[in-house]
Amino acid sequence: MLRRTGRKTPPRKRTGRNERGRQANRQYPQLSAAAARERDQGIMQYKSAREFADIRNRAGRYGLIDTRNGSVLLPFEYDSIAACSPVRDILCLCREGKVGAVGIDPVADHPLRWIAPCEYDCFQQKEDCLFRKKGAVRYYFAASRIVRDFSEVAFTEGPYIQATDDEYFYVLRMFYGNEIWRCSKTAFSDILHSADEEPRFDYLGERDGKPLFADIIHDGCLLPDCRGRLVYCRGLPSVIMPIIIGGKNIVNIVGDAVGVGIWDGDIRTFDYYGCEEVVAELKITLKRDGIKTEKVFPLPHGVFRPGDAVDYSEWR
Repeated sequence: MLRRTGRKTPPRKRTGRNERGRQANRQYPQLSAAAARERDQGIMQYKSAREFADIRNRAGRYGLIDTRNGSVLLPFEYDSIAACSPVRDILCLCREGKVGAVGIDPVADHPLRWIAPCEYDCFQQKEDCLFRKKGAVRYYFAASRIVRDFSEVAFTEGPYIQATDDEYFYVLRMFYGNEIWRCSKTAFSDILHSADEEPRFDYLGERDGKPLFADIIHDGCLLPDCRGRLVYCRGLPSVIMPIIIGGKNIVNIVGDAVGVGIWDGDIRTFDYYGCEEVVAELKITLKRDGIKTEKVFPLPHGVFRPGDAVDYSEWR
C-alpha cells in the first residue's frame, strides 16, 4: 500500500541552451551563522578531514593549522576559509576578491594539496567543483581528485560534462574525469565541412550502458557504434523529445517540417519516420485471475505533429 506523505516532488526544470550550468556562481564560500561564529572565535575544526586541520582567525585574517603538531599549513592571509559541501575534502579560500581551494589529506606527511590558486573570479559547485576566470576553467573531479584545466565547461542533464580547450572538444564523466568522447577541433570542422560554432551536447539517457547526446547546435548526435565507442553523426532527424525512464533512453520522438516519427537510439535505424502524428501515452496492464485489463493514460504535451516539430534547441 502506498502512503501519501504530503510532500510533493517539484517539477523538473528545463533550461535554455544559453544557460551554462544550473548552479549559481558563488564568489565567496558560505557558512551557516553558527559555523561563522565558531570560525570567528578561531575554534572551527574541519571535521570531515578527521580533525587534522583547524581554521584559525588571527587579527581578522584566516589560516590553517595542522592539529597534529601545531604547524601552519596555510599562512594567516586569507579573508575567508570554508569547507565545501558536498565535496568535503577541500577548503575554499578567498583573498582580495579572488577564490581558490586546497585539499586535505590527513594520512599524508604534509596534508595540504593545492587544487586552485587564489586567482579565480568565482567558484561554482555541482557534485564536483570548478573555478572560473576569463578564458579559463579549473575543474576538480571529486571522486578521482583529478584536476584539469579547460577554456570552457558546460553541464549536461546527466552525469557528464562538456568541455573544450585550445585543441579538443570533450565529453567527460563527472566525479571521475573519464573521457567519454574527444575530438580535435580540426577533425570536427572537417565533419561539418566548415569552421562553425562549437557543439553543445544535451544528454539523452543511456542505451546498452552507453550514453547518447544530441548536439543542439548542429542537429547531430553522439551515438555508440558497434564497438561501443561514441561517434559523431549528422543527417539525422532532430530529436524533439527523448523519453528517459530510470536513466535509460526508451525512445525518442523525432521530426522536422516533413514528418514525425520515433527512434530507438540505434545508429542504424529510424522507425516510421515521416508520419503525420505521433501520440505518446502511458499504458498499464492489470492482470487478475487470468484476465488482463489495459488502461491507457494520455501524457502531457504528448502529441507531436510536423507543424509542431522544431529543432531540439528550440524545444529546450
